[in-house]
Amino acid sequence: MWQLTTEEAVFTNDALQLCLNPTAPQDGAKLTLQGGVVASPKLWAWSPVGQPAPRVQDAYIRGADLVIEYGPHEGFPFHTQVYWRCEQEAAQTDISLVVSIRTHKLDTHPVYQVESRFDAAVMTPLDESAFLGTLVTSPERDWSAVETIQPGDLGAAAAPELEASACESRWRLFDLFMEKGVIRRAMLSLAVGPGELAAPRAREVASRLRAAPTPLST
Repeated sequence: MWQLTTEEAVFTNDALQLCLNPTAPQDGAKLTLQGGVVASPKLWAWSPVGQPAPRVQDAYIRGADLVIEYGPHEGFPFHTQVYWRCEQEAAQTDISLVVSIRTHKLDTHPVYQVESRFDAAVMTPLDESAFLGTLVTSPERDWSAVETIQPGDLGAAAAPELEASACESRWRLFDLFMEKGVIRRAMLSLAVGPGELAAPRAREVASRLRAAPTPLST
């Protein structure tokens, strides 16, 4: 269940807590598992490349989603909506972030960078012939997670940059020219749960996450 105040949004269930400041998207969310174990001190921190993070215009809870709307500013004339969602899926919790952008000018090229850092021992790409996802495993092997991106309405998504030694991932979203009046969406997903995942099972989880439809933004 989400709880929202002016400077904090918190989701809590039996398995985890996700905490973020809607006014500071560049800080991302803090993901804490049962027992106080911090899995990620910075999950999906985002901002426009080369520009400061936009300011919040509105934030509210709608069904299972935390919805945050950001307005344009000088140098970045775009409206941005983000949707945070957490859902229980068997022994795992699925966390997703949808980033939706609406353009107002011709031939615009807005690019967002999304960064995460995990308190983990290893990050393992699950790629076979094409990007599928990344398996994140904790030092004690007591939790693991799979991070991926849904292809959405942008077609095949580029794989993230991985800093394996620091257990960090970096995504570039919407790295293409857009026409006036276009809405584009991208959805990042993370499935996190107790124990260690073998690679075959992690690939199944990544495929399930990538098969989920990208929600329509408003």
